[in-house]
Amino acid sequence: MLGWSDALNHGLNEDAAGYFASETTVVAEDGRVRILRGRDEAIAFNASIACQGRIIGLSRRHDRVWAAFILDQRGTFACAAPGALDTASFTVEGDRIVRFEDLPD
Repeated sequence: MLGWSDALNHGLNEDAAGYFASETTVVAEDGRVRILRGRDEAIAFNASIACQGRIIGLSRRHDRVWAAFILDQRGTFACAAPGALDTASFTVEGDRIVRFEDLPD
């Protein structure tokens, strides 16, 4: 998660997409589910994330990682909640993210 987060925070959407599997399930905070199919969709997804985040905590159990972030502005996007805490979970197979969940606050 550290590499993905670092790439995202530096606006390197293509590099961030490289951490995703060829098919990745994305679950939004409101429960909406989307499947990213291929690199172009992973790049577009990463490009759509409005906030960057500084990781303040990680925990792992088997293939699942939970991360806590402090949000901040990301490039020219308007982050709706700079300074807020956000959490996400990632399911990892091999070295790729196969499931990304933006957890409800």
